[in-house]
Amino acid sequence: LPMTVPPKDWTGLTSGGYLTTLTSFNNVPWERWNQFTKDAHDCVLGSVNVLQQQAFRKNLDQVELQQECWEMNLEIGGLPARDRLARPNKREYIESGKEVKQFWRDYWKWNADQRKNSIRTRFIHSLLSWQKLQDFKDLHFVHHADYRGRIYQRGSTINYQASQVFRTQLQFKESGRLGDHIDEFAWALGDSIGLPPNRMERVEWLDRHERQLQIAGESPLDYRAFWEDRKQPWRFIELALEWACFKDDNEYRTHSVYQLDQVTSGWGHVGCLLRSEWLAKLT
Repeated sequence: LPMTVPPKDWTGLTSGGYLTTLTSFNNVPWERWNQFTKDAHDCVLGSVNVLQQQAFRKNLDQVELQQECWEMNLEIGGLPARDRLARPNKREYIESGKEVKQFWRDYWKWNADQRKNSIRTRFIHSLLSWQKLQDFKDLHFVHHADYRGRIYQRGSTINYQASQVFRTQLQFKESGRLGDHIDEFAWALGDSIGLPPNRMERVEWLDRHERQLQIAGESPLDYRAFWEDRKQPWRFIELALEWACFKDDNEYRTHSVYQLDQVTSGWGHVGCLLRSEWLAKLT
């Protein structure tokens, strides 16, 4: 689970994080640690500690919307329908006069549905986790590296590095005035739709559809046809909820996470090379 107090800064392989849980910064065996870090600068651990200091909070509206869709047995994006498909019986198909090929169609639908059971279980666990954490506002995560130096957030059912279903359940504690960042908002919206990486095209899409976006944010279930088939429907409706709040209050401050696309981790490398704490926070 996320923690309700900030973790300690990493200063070595096992000195940092939440010491009582015996976590380690890296999965490299301790006897190889000195060799592994011989060329590492202090800013490596420093940048991870910047990530750990960033507090998160529950995206209440998003979690409640997902729970409503779950109870209505809707399958949207990466969230499967709550009810599992019954396994088809071949003998019953034959006795009822149905074609055998119809049985195989239904069988493979059932087989595909079975593979979604792990997501169903994880979603149920996430709802239980949020119930346990309902009295806590600020949440923190330990970050660690694998043997290649890639940074991961330690988390189970609640984790920002999971799929969009679980990612959109989290927001930053820190906030910014949405009205000052319309371009960034339009860019994030374009990602959720799958628009080309063109700033003007994304801003124009927002201008043309801002009223529909507002209505979707105000009544997401009534306006489901507008968002459920988007490339990233849960990210799209998360932004629609934010837009509805902004249209109701021009001073609205958003807590949603807006990010650059680090396909090549370019900004992260620049932040490390320049020892830029400001850029590290952005990436």
